[in-house]
Amino acid sequence: MKRITMLLILLMLVFVFAITAYAAPPERETFEYDVVYPFADCGVEGVGDFWLFNHEVGGGHFKRFYDNDGNFIKEIGHQSGTDNIFAEGYPDKVVTGQFAFNWMVQFDPETGEYTFSDQVGTWWHIMLPGYGNIVHFAGMEGFQYDPDADEWSLIKDNGLRYVDMAPLCEYLAPSP
Repeated sequence: MKRITMLLILLMLVFVFAITAYAAPPERETFEYDVVYPFADCGVEGVGDFWLFNHEVGGGHFKRFYDNDGNFIKEIGHQSGTDNIFAEGYPDKVVTGQFAFNWMVQFDPETGEYTFSDQVGTWWHIMLPGYGNIVHFAGMEGFQYDPDADEWSLIKDNGLRYVDMAPLCEYLAPSP
């Protein structure tokens, strides 16, 4: 009986490895970026008429996976970097924060459209000296993509979400 069981397990392993060996190997890539974009309107916070900007510098790596027919089906990756928040026109006074997270995106092999996205980690963590957390988003988020509406819907959300922009606006407010 043991011989038959061992033979069946061996045949099953050979079959599994033969199928996975047929699929295309994943593509591996790295990336770096350096972007500046609007972060918060301090006028909305009642702290003056100016914008905060983020000079985000980061990078990471990812793998793209394909099915046996060569269709793109999944991407997994890691991204990390630094957020540098400053008042528009005053880039020398900066509050920084680190981020690091992993993501996974699934695709429909027939249409090439996104279907699902998942990210886990810390994607915002900005602390103000002498105050504490200003923006802290960490945990896990899952999104479902609707190609007809061309939009993502949040379908799972576990973790920390904290935003208190007024103290950051006050701290970075341009001096008269």
